[in-house]
Amino acid sequence: QWFQQELLVNYAVLVALMLADWRKCLWIVFLPGILAKDMLVTLNMLQHDGCDPKSKYNHSRNFTGEMLNYLLFNNGYHTIHHMMPGVHWSMTREKHEALVAPHIHPNLLEPSIIAYLVRTFLSGGRRLNYDGSAYTNPGINTEDGPDEPWFYAQAALNASDSNPDKQSDAAPSFDEATAVGARSDARRDD
Repeated sequence: QWFQQELLVNYAVLVALMLADWRKCLWIVFLPGILAKDMLVTLNMLQHDGCDPKSKYNHSRNFTGEMLNYLLFNNGYHTIHHMMPGVHWSMTREKHEALVAPHIHPNLLEPSIIAYLVRTFLSGGRRLNYDGSAYTNPGINTEDGPDEPWFYAQAALNASDSNPDKQSDAAPSFDEATAVGARSDARRDD
């Protein structure tokens, strides 16, 4: 119900702006919105390109530069975003340093998105996966096959453990999550 109310208010404001001055509405609302969505999708693709979607830590590239993260509410710390999507943006860097940085492949910690773009797409060199192996399409990017059992249990952990008012410093228990997922897989096989 809250979502419907927010959507209704959003469309009501949009209609009011269109009636007031459709040209300004086009320049101030529509075009920036389209550009922002395109930029967000592009950033998301860069964060997963050449990564291993089945890895616990190496599924996302993290752009750790201060300016990018300032402008994008710390969305550069992408692995922790997948591990704990409900964590408030102001805490993602701290959580990334504690729970992700010690375990992730060092090539997935990129200090500069600009340097990454130049090195990966403009330098004329070979395109590589995060681990230095040759990029093949779909290669390690393929998501064929069943989901890992920890995925479902992790989603449950995120749903219950993501209250920003009560964050814990402890890493989520992937062993427990794997056990829960394995039990549910065994039931499906019966």
